[in-house]
Amino acid sequence: MANLDDFEDILNSVGQGDRTAFHALFDLTASKLFGLSRAILDDDEWADEVLEKAYREIWQNAINWQDSGLTPLTWVLSMGREYAIAARRGASEDGSPDPVELQTISPSKDVETHSDGPDSLLRKALGWLPKDRQDAFLLSYFSGIRYSELATRFRVPYATIRNWQKRTLARLHADLSGRKASEDVLLAGEYVLDVIPVPEHEEFEDRMSKEAELRALVAGWTEDFVVLTDSVPDRRPKGDLLGRLDKALFPEQTKSFLQQVRFFQTIIWVAVAGGVAWGAFTYWPEINVYLPTSDTSPQQTVSQISEPKEMPLLSSAGDPIAVFHAQNSVLQLGGNMDDLQKEPNLQVYLDFGENTEWIALGAWPELPPRTLDIPAEIAPILKSGVVVILGGEGSDQEIMRIEVD
Repeated sequence: MANLDDFEDILNSVGQGDRTAFHALFDLTASKLFGLSRAILDDDEWADEVLEKAYREIWQNAINWQDSGLTPLTWVLSMGREYAIAARRGASEDGSPDPVELQTISPSKDVETHSDGPDSLLRKALGWLPKDRQDAFLLSYFSGIRYSELATRFRVPYATIRNWQKRTLARLHADLSGRKASEDVLLAGEYVLDVIPVPEHEEFEDRMSKEAELRALVAGWTEDFVVLTDSVPDRRPKGDLLGRLDKALFPEQTKSFLQQVRFFQTIIWVAVAGGVAWGAFTYWPEINVYLPTSDTSPQQTVSQISEPKEMPLLSSAGDPIAVFHAQNSVLQLGGNMDDLQKEPNLQVYLDFGENTEWIALGAWPELPPRTLDIPAEIAPILKSGVVVILGGEGSDQEIMRIEVD
């Protein structure tokens, strides 16, 4: 069984597209991330929905996690927190969410019993702060509310609330590092809390893209603050979150064994039928009534090998259509498909109905003429299928269905 000691290897394998590693990552982090999302969003179904999006983003970006400068677990936890806070902000009309209930996320009162690690030091440093400054810090980290909302909540001027946060960050930095905080150190802390106004936020990100030292300061504060997530109780996600993620991220691997068997049964039956017809034609004497008469020349009974025929281009107007050209074993698609240009990661599949395995035909052709080669073994049953086009951020959303002509 995987454990946190293996987490870096697991995350690296997820970045390489390993489904088993993704399951291991989910098992190690789902309860922590759902507990954190639930505390921030205060709703089970909402937390479940947001967490699904967070895991998709983790899957998409795991290959680049080392660029963040964070440890692997911090990177995953930070991703979950950011998605939950973004959802909370997005749900309010003006982007100013109500604060969470502090009793759900406040550090436990028995901090003196903790070991002398970073967790203990951060909690002790917060415990030494005045109550209002401690609350302001925790509300920023867990609620996503910025200075203007904090000033309103605590009924103090904007400049006062910002001074509170800077003094809090200076105290934490001094306690954790033993050094006095520079202006950049304080600004990096404000950036991680995401409390600074948009113009300053953008200016800081521009600097950060050029200055490795600023990126290191941001990574350091992120590592320091993430220990606060231990204050939030773990909660196992409700429903089949992993099942939904499996279907979204690994569509070809999640078909049931029975579905796969039924598909191959279809192929086998087609092959058997062809074999029976060939045997009947070859060995049944009665079949001679259908053969050419003896006075027909041999040359007339031999079929010439057909050259691939040129296919007329299909119109780019009207409803989408799919036409199978048997002589070329090519599926040609036409009609108005301008809407597909708006969707990324398009892939084409064939669906032969309920309880059958989809067949992947490859990526969507970027430019017309849009043609797809059809494997010989499915050509005989192609007209009973439907072309399915998937796409979107996770390459898993059904964009269009077209019946084969």
